[in-house]
Amino acid sequence: MGVPDEVDYAQIPWRSAQFDPEALEAALATEARAQNALDQFHRHRAGPAIGFCCSVRHAEFMAAFFRGRGLRAVAVHSGPGSAPRATSLDQLGRGEIDILFAVDMFNEGVDVPAIGTVMMLRPTESVILWLQQLGRGLRRVEGKVLRVIDYIGNHRVFLTKLRALLDAGPGDRSLALRLEQAVVGQLPLPPGCSVT
Repeated sequence: MGVPDEVDYAQIPWRSAQFDPEALEAALATEARAQNALDQFHRHRAGPAIGFCCSVRHAEFMAAFFRGRGLRAVAVHSGPGSAPRATSLDQLGRGEIDILFAVDMFNEGVDVPAIGTVMMLRPTESVILWLQQLGRGLRRVEGKVLRVIDYIGNHRVFLTKLRALLDAGPGDRSLALRLEQAVVGQLPLPPGCSVT
């Protein structure tokens, strides 16, 4: 599910092929955006969830916001105050935690088949990293439907996600053709998959 992102990424400085970390954090860790994420979570959630954040502060902010609204949420990161990694993953897999907010971890090598919702709450400049994050929810479980809630931003780098998902070649025309195929229902997808 692509969710329109109200953040104006054009106002966030771009440094060394990535967004300025402090400016990005300030733009993403807001009450309005957290409320929107909570609304999207309630609307589209399917099972235990993992949310990918841009910084420790962003993850802590999101976890506190969700806990303040009655959900069982934790933030897992490399800084002090992090919830325990292994225990949190076990609790998530057993459904004892509703959502785990992570920063620069769990991109690969994590096996929690029960994850049914992946929230992309940060821009990701790397297609490989984005696919790794998406992969956290792709473990097959009988009857599971994966829900991906991805904030689609207004920066050109976000087109890399669509290009990867739609297996489009380089260039805008290739991507446009794949999108046209999706709109008219002619995009070949694996059984049980859809693009919204």
